[in-house]
Amino acid sequence: GESFKESKNTFIKNINYALSHSDESLSFLIEPINTYDVPGYLLNNLNQAMEVINECDNSRLKIMFDCYHIQKMQGFLSENLSKHMNQIGHVQIAAVPNRNEPLFGEINYKYIMSFLEKVNYKGIVGLEYLTKDDFDESIMKTLDYFRG
Repeated sequence: GESFKESKNTFIKNINYALSHSDESLSFLIEPINTYDVPGYLLNNLNQAMEVINECDNSRLKIMFDCYHIQKMQGFLSENLSKHMNQIGHVQIAAVPNRNEPLFGEINYKYIMSFLEKVNYKGIVGLEYLTKDDFDESIMKTLDYFRG
């Protein structure tokens, strides 16, 4: 029943509390999540995530850039990766539109991986997807895809 502004203010207050009561070596991630899969989730685009990051003003707070969610809500993955690279703490991938293995769908992840290298992303790229196959077989197919 709260407005977005009230919810965002509570969220920021809680993040600032966590940041101020945690070890300085820890980073925190916030993740925009699409409204199709999770209606009503507070952060559903990068602009909202950047508002939170700017208001918290702490270099330990970063964006979890889940390509699946960003593509569903905003698209322009390369542009958004480049624009927000300094605020990205982790990149995650899955196929769009069905969140399956990143081997098919509307995102060319081989291009995204080369783009991440081009913009000097030094972090890890995580996989979070729903397997179409046996889990072990799915992981092997995905690794082979990126090796080949």
